[in-house]
Amino acid sequence: MKLMKPDERIYQKMINKLNVASKDIYFFDDSSINVGAALECGINAFCVTGNTIKNVFENELSGIG
Repeated sequence: MKLMKPDERIYQKMINKLNVASKDIYFFDDSSINVGAALECGINAFCVTGNTIKNVFENELSGIG
C-alpha cells in the first residue's frame, strides 16, 4: 500500500480494498496511536498486548458472531 500506520489513508485503503463497512472491521495493535487512527476511521480498534488480548475477546467481543 506504500503507506505506514498511523497514516489514516492506510485504513481507508484497507476499507476500500476489503469492500466492507468500517464498522465490520476489527483491528488489534499494540500502539495507541495506530488504534486511535483506526478508530477515527470508524474501525473497531483495540490496543492490546500478548497479555491483554485474551481480555478483549472475553469481555469486549464475547457477544459477536
